[in-house]
Amino acid sequence: MAEPTRPLKVLIAVIENRDSVPIPFWGSCESIRPLPGMRVEEKQFTSSDIVAMRSDAAEHALEYGHDRVLMLDTDMVYRPETLALLEGAGVDVICGFSVNRTMPYQPNWFIEPAKQNGDPYSFERAWPTDTGDADGERLHGPQRVHVVGGAALYIRTSVFRKIARPWFEFRWYDLPDGKRVRVGEDVWFSHQCRLAGVELHCHADLLVGHLVTMPVVPEHEEERGWRVKFVPPMSRDAMKAHEEARARHSVLDTEAAAHRQAMKDIEAMFAKISENPNGTDVPGVLDAEAEANNRDRSEIREMLAVVPTPETSVTALPIRPIRPIRSILPIPEGPLSLLEN
Repeated sequence: MAEPTRPLKVLIAVIENRDSVPIPFWGSCESIRPLPGMRVEEKQFTSSDIVAMRSDAAEHALEYGHDRVLMLDTDMVYRPETLALLEGAGVDVICGFSVNRTMPYQPNWFIEPAKQNGDPYSFERAWPTDTGDADGERLHGPQRVHVVGGAALYIRTSVFRKIARPWFEFRWYDLPDGKRVRVGEDVWFSHQCRLAGVELHCHADLLVGHLVTMPVVPEHEEERGWRVKFVPPMSRDAMKAHEEARARHSVLDTEAAAHRQAMKDIEAMFAKISENPNGTDVPGVLDAEAEANNRDRSEIREMLAVVPTPETSVTALPIRPIRPIRSILPIPEGPLSLLEN
């Protein structure tokens, strides 16, 4: 299929299956730089079902004419050059390199198993070296793998027209020896790709951090080979994005306070009018008081015309608002008075 001559449309799909999204994720996500001429839409997909989220992201990308979809799991942190490296690889399916978020932090670099045991979904873990061992000679750039993981999974949307549905699936199945195993959604997707002749790649130079207490990142040293590195939970980019988020929340807090004050003024006017609901029709009311009531009614109508009605409660904002393209910092849940704390 010929590549589009129009601007490349990319969907950044935030795969959110957590009660709260860590600030380091948002900071790293904000730092990702699109390529020149690239049109990016960012959309959150929220569910307790990761299969549904990935499938919905793929459907959305197809429906709205996106050429690529980049799936970002919210338990990871990403580098500014993520899009540049993934798009620059020029392949159908590719992901970044990460390690597990639990001890002993095994590499998420999945190669074809040396011995076939009748399991079509099996794979072996390795380090991106010529031998597969941590101390082997380091590999660089995009490399063929047997299975892709969820670390910055980047897919050409044309792939979803080639492979069979379901694209993503959790499934139990029985091995020839009677053992029952479970297939994860990334392993299932990789299997569907292999059946359709779609090659899978992992980028050895795109290192993705897995969030634990702090990000755990694979790091290569010339003398020691591959090791696991702990990095501070907030990079400079993440800290800057966090401060920008606090500033935005401060603006929201100020606007909400103005809204509350306007509503209080309106309520006070209604209370005043309720004491004399009929204006000049009430015996004993002075003309000046009737004129004041009529003026108050006019002011109320004007105020109601310009004071926006918030989509949610004034005292609480949603944790998952609908946000414009490239505006990807979340609005935390809770009272507005606490947003700056």
